[in-house]
Amino acid sequence: MIRTLLLGSACVTLLAASSTFAQSDEACGAGNLTFGVPAAFDTTTATASGDFADDSQCAGTFLDWYGGLANQDVWFKFTAPSTGYVSISTCQAGSFDTSITVSTGDCSALTQVACNGDAAADAACQQYYSFINLLPVDAGVTYHVRIGGWCGTAGAACDAGAGQVVVNSVNICFPDTGNANSIEACGQAANDGCFGGGATEPIAVGATMRGTIYTFQTTDPTTGDVVDNRDLDFYSFSVTAPSTVTVEAKCQQQTAVFLAKGDLTVADCGALSILTAGTGYCPNVASACLNPGTYYVIVADGDFLGNECGNAGNDYSVKVTTAPAVCPTSLSGGFDGTTTNPGTCDAPGPDTRTSGPTTAPTNFVQGCATACGNLTGGNADMMFAATFQGAGSLEEITCIGIGVASVVSANDATTGACGYFLSDIEIPSKIVLYRDTNGGAPTNVPGAAGADLELLASYDVAVPGGVYKGVLNLDEPVCVADVDNLVIVFETPNLFQNGANGVPANGGYRVGIGVGLTGSTTSPANVWGRYTVCTGTANNVFAPFGAGSYQWPVEINGNGTACTQGPACPGDFNGDGQRNGADLGALLAGWGTAAGDINGDGNTDGADLGGLLAVFNQPCP
Repeated sequence: MIRTLLLGSACVTLLAASSTFAQSDEACGAGNLTFGVPAAFDTTTATASGDFADDSQCAGTFLDWYGGLANQDVWFKFTAPSTGYVSISTCQAGSFDTSITVSTGDCSALTQVACNGDAAADAACQQYYSFINLLPVDAGVTYHVRIGGWCGTAGAACDAGAGQVVVNSVNICFPDTGNANSIEACGQAANDGCFGGGATEPIAVGATMRGTIYTFQTTDPTTGDVVDNRDLDFYSFSVTAPSTVTVEAKCQQQTAVFLAKGDLTVADCGALSILTAGTGYCPNVASACLNPGTYYVIVADGDFLGNECGNAGNDYSVKVTTAPAVCPTSLSGGFDGTTTNPGTCDAPGPDTRTSGPTTAPTNFVQGCATACGNLTGGNADMMFAATFQGAGSLEEITCIGIGVASVVSANDATTGACGYFLSDIEIPSKIVLYRDTNGGAPTNVPGAAGADLELLASYDVAVPGGVYKGVLNLDEPVCVADVDNLVIVFETPNLFQNGANGVPANGGYRVGIGVGLTGSTTSPANVWGRYTVCTGTANNVFAPFGAGSYQWPVEINGNGTACTQGPACPGDFNGDGQRNGADLGALLAGWGTAAGDINGDGNTDGADLGGLLAVFNQPCP
């Protein structure tokens, strides 16, 4: 059973700016909470209310509220507008270790109905925030929310500080009627995937499967510690053509849903790659663009506590649907569960050319990145370029190998220090081929000031975790026989501000280039960099990057003397050497996707239409 690999998906969306302070030092006089509006509080100068909190309602969540004079607390209240369910959260990055209780009744004689100490980890929150989900409420009833801090032991000073609390309505939905029922009954472990020797259950595309999830506790035989666990169900399915795959899970309990690939026979999921995680409450939906292959749907409880077998929240439904799409190509190479391997060229040609060192990269460079943080931050947009000139290039390219880095910043489990670890998801990026029209160093991309690059081809790629030489195997060789100055560009997304498909913004994920250190202060640069966001327009041109300190390994493989097909020709989508009505039809059919992209921005739009019309009815060079 997974304990720490998968992050719980339960989180709270803040719908408005924090309100002014409405807290009270005692239950009588508690300030009113507005649904969906975070309320600020500060327990620094608050006093204890004097009564003890009952942690039996949230055992195992480290409420550790010893009452008396030990815990400084503040009070809020809300009145349920209708019968249903609510969530209450103290999630706020930078806040302190909170504990909360909820009570009903007269303010002078309250009865506690719920509590929480620590909720499932969420990168958007402080490390030990509190979260009560699916709290049943009755219309017209007033609920008092008490907020204090973790104490650790009786008599010890309790945590205190500033934070915010928000209450939200939770819409409950119910599982769909299934076409089939899972082989695993609640409490069993029949489809535990990489936690059960690779056991999975097939799920048909378009069908609805009914299953169960649950949580349980075990005792570590070595330490005697009580360990919280949750059941995970693995379903397998195959994709025969590039498709957008969508998984929809419905359950009364918060679920965690993932799309994944990898070798499930490797112990403890060491070779499992999470492609994307679900979002939303009910349904919880995960979606990714997948090329042909075998993949897995993983369904789990959204938390580690409170859903033992016998609850209404055990039952769920899950459904997989597909739609045709043009998907990124995964680079060959990366972590296989044991080692980080270089990529391989599936159908290598007789000739290879290199730019930079031929040794494996040992360090990584990320463009305009935020500082290391625990599952926070990321890199901004960046273009890294390498050149192949004259005899140093090829006539035809079959494979492109580049040093890449796909990592995530997180706290070390032993030392607590922030470091960089292998990314557990593939990060989308681009590899783009240009012709340098005036030779020498690259200056700028088409459409930008001082542009000297002409687009030849653009490839959407997905970068598995690790620092290694990743290889792009081209579906069709590209002929560059007429290109005297070839430029290979690796283009990264803005993972700090914007995120990417399947990658949360400001989630710690970073993608860049893998480099080898030279140990020299005089080595010429073999890599040029172009910032696109963080340094302003003055730096949106290519400039030498890291001369004398590191070199970027870039390799092209294919044929150095001949082409098996015609030269690359932007806008010639059917490869007939002409740019005419057939190509215009292909561009319009790919509108809004990457299928008809000419200018390399990853989207087919008016700029691409203008580019095709500019050379319309002109033969390829």
